[in-house]
Amino acid sequence: MTDLRVSKLANLLVNYSLTVRPGETMLIDSALPGEELALAVYAETLNAGGIPTILASFPRAAEIF
Repeated sequence: MTDLRVSKLANLLVNYSLTVRPGETMLIDSALPGEELALAVYAETLNAGGIPTILASFPRAAEIF
């Protein structure tokens, strides 16, 4: 279950700050602590007709590299 505050923030980002339009592509760049917001923005972008892509980074990836 998504936190209502996260859902509202995702809606604000996608529909007001960015005004995602149908067919627009959107790159969502997030680290593990931002997973909940990233997924909410992903869903909201789909609802707006946008084409979202998630680019996730993990803290240990740089260490492995």
